[in-house]
Amino acid sequence: SDPNAGNNTDSEQTTVATGVDLSVTKTVAPASPPVGSMLIYTLVARNNGGITATGVVVTDALPAQVTFQSATSTVGTCSQSSGTVTCNIGTLAGNASATIMITVVRNSAAAFTNVASIDGDQTDPVPGNNGGSAGTPGGAVEICGNCLDDDGDGLVDYEDSDCCAQTALTLTS
Repeated sequence: SDPNAGNNTDSEQTTVATGVDLSVTKTVAPASPPVGSMLIYTLVARNNGGITATGVVVTDALPAQVTFQSATSTVGTCSQSSGTVTCNIGTLAGNASATIMITVVRNSAAAFTNVASIDGDQTDPVPGNNGGSAGTPGGAVEICGNCLDDDGDGLVDYEDSDCCAQTALTLTS
């Protein structure tokens, strides 16, 4: 029999790294801008896992309804080619994030959705959160005969081929 049973146990706490879990979320502001206005996409690239992710890249193929202006990231660098924005984040520590701002100009009244994705060197066990999207609704329709630019494209009534057929004028002398 042990005369001092109080010292017969011991414990040690060990933290286990949970791997890499990359995710990207996306928002747009303003939500419903007129044609010719700027939109800013804000993307948050995050490593929800417990170990450092390497080779992290965020890719955003811009829709045809926008024209690229600029892209910046709080981590790494961004570039644009043929309408696709690529941000090379590089290394992203566990539970860390990078914020990406993409500025575009809306060039169409049509509705559209913009989708971005994230990838890295390590296998991601949760691929369902590797994409983010933000939608922009269709713009207003030109109302003919009210002398206003209803759809925001800079054209009024008969100048606007989106809604109104141009009328030929005949001059008589």
